[in-house]
Amino acid sequence: MRRFLILLVLLCFGTITVIGQSGCDIELEDTILNMIQAQRAADAGDTLKAVAILEGVQASIDGVTSGCDSVRLESTYTTPDDLLSFKYPAGWQVQNIENNLYLIVSSSDLIELLDSDLPQSMNPSDGAIALQIQALSDDDTYDDLVDDLVDDMGGDISILGRPEEIEFRGRRTTLFNVRVNEFVGGQVALVDYSDVEDMPSIALMFGLSNVDSMPIITAYTNALRESIQFPPGQSLREIGVSADDLSYTSINTFDDDDNPSFRYAYLSVDGTQIAYSGDGTVCILTIAQNDETCATLPLTFESRPTALQWSPDGRYIALHPDLLRMFVESDIWVYDIEADNFVNLTDDGVDDIGFGSDIESETWLDFAITWGPDNMIYGIRQTVLPGSDGLVDGQQDLIRVDPATGEVNTSVDFSMFEFGAVFESTPYSLNGTMAVSPDATQIAVGAKGRDRNDPNNGVWVIDLASGDAEQVASFPELYTGLPATIREQNHGLVTGISWDADGTGLFVTIVDPISTFSAGMLHHIDLTDGDIVPLADLSELSNREMSLGETDDESPVFVPRGAVLTPDYQAVIVVHSSSQELTVSLVPFDGTFGDPQELFTSTETRLFSEVIQMGLNGNLLLTRAVLENDN
Repeated sequence: MRRFLILLVLLCFGTITVIGQSGCDIELEDTILNMIQAQRAADAGDTLKAVAILEGVQASIDGVTSGCDSVRLESTYTTPDDLLSFKYPAGWQVQNIENNLYLIVSSSDLIELLDSDLPQSMNPSDGAIALQIQALSDDDTYDDLVDDLVDDMGGDISILGRPEEIEFRGRRTTLFNVRVNEFVGGQVALVDYSDVEDMPSIALMFGLSNVDSMPIITAYTNALRESIQFPPGQSLREIGVSADDLSYTSINTFDDDDNPSFRYAYLSVDGTQIAYSGDGTVCILTIAQNDETCATLPLTFESRPTALQWSPDGRYIALHPDLLRMFVESDIWVYDIEADNFVNLTDDGVDDIGFGSDIESETWLDFAITWGPDNMIYGIRQTVLPGSDGLVDGQQDLIRVDPATGEVNTSVDFSMFEFGAVFESTPYSLNGTMAVSPDATQIAVGAKGRDRNDPNNGVWVIDLASGDAEQVASFPELYTGLPATIREQNHGLVTGISWDADGTGLFVTIVDPISTFSAGMLHHIDLTDGDIVPLADLSELSNREMSLGETDDESPVFVPRGAVLTPDYQAVIVVHSSSQELTVSLVPFDGTFGDPQELFTSTETRLFSEVIQMGLNGNLLLTRAVLENDN
């Protein structure tokens, strides 16, 4: 079995320029002394004392690391054979040492491989990260290779504390800190990729630095580990319960008359909580305990939020004032649930946007937000300069915002869309009017300008790295399956987009908000061959049948009112209703939509709107009601 010492041998000196960043520039003199004491205790045969000291060292390192600023890796490296990709800091260099072995440093000029020895001292700014993908043979297992590596950590290298095993995105991960001597240390991380087709493997990362800089090298190693896509294109989305495990027998209904704010309620990603806004507050209801807490919006937050969007990790709720309806100055805010406070992430210092030439300073109008699977907020920014001839006379960009730090990156020039063409529906369905791809490399956007016949209206897919954009569906194509009267009116808006399971297609909902029957439709767009498949054929229905969801003799007609993907992204949950009842059905999808399978029917919920949201645990949120998954 091949050993991993090659990684330890090939480590070199490289400069990590951000070692002194705020929150991580901390002296660890006591920690160094403790490690020396632990070594002396071990040499004297007092193993228990040595272990106790090292566990204290581990706790100290963990405490320092937790106080570090979050690490952002801006650049992406993809191997020439498309086997692997990972992220690294902008301006850094990646050295391909040999097949599936990579060294990441700040400058290639600093790479000087050592013959056989590990460094005996390192400056506080020195460090490097090595990454190796080790293929598993028929006789190898993840546990075997972890044990081999731990056995190899003898002689010059000592493990601090005990290895920790965690699970990240469903993969086993083993972490431990190491010490070379009193001056040099680092972190080792191993990830189980034994399920990768054609190349079962494990990934090994080894970050090395001066002991004083261990918190930041640990943060960098962890960030690189979390960014790995092996093979590239791997989904960052968390997968929930299977579509086969969805079952509903009861409904939890909220009194709409007592609390009208529940008309605009939003389910957390894990499906355990509901957020809603009203009367200047944001409230969170925990479903299982029926326990509610509310926080008051700051006075500087103008108007009602357009929507309350939960972050994938459940810590933040993103929101912004309703710019396009209320004409108020709009910044992107988050409610930090752990800290119990509101933070304006994109404050431009402007409180009143004025009109045209009345604008006295550069103004950012931020709107139409969505969360990516990378736990970043993506939104649109219209930059208006003083003296501009109206708000539309400005630069429009797609921005990415870090909810933890407020760091804003301009990702893509959005000048291809007129101001307001990407309209944020309230309440939204699926992922809203924009959706980031499962691997966070593309974004899908629904656009509809003031000219209803503009050929640019429709659904676009944009590469987040290059900015290349492609229209994948026009509005005439999105009216497939709808009656001729709706196609002729052409008032429809894209209200929701979601990527399918493997990221090669989109589910798109549209609604005609002007028609008296709120006509809607769900389509799947295959991004490989361009096929656009409607959920149902409603083209022969009358306006009355579309409105009521039933024929003249009151026979139900399958007219979708709202849709959401199952937590495993393999099927669609659809709400459809008649004058007698509301029904929730599961619709299989395998290139085409299968026959609806009824999951729940209620004769008491006729007035529910088309809103439908689903958590990873299978809980469903309709307007004013929750269906809890029995499984």
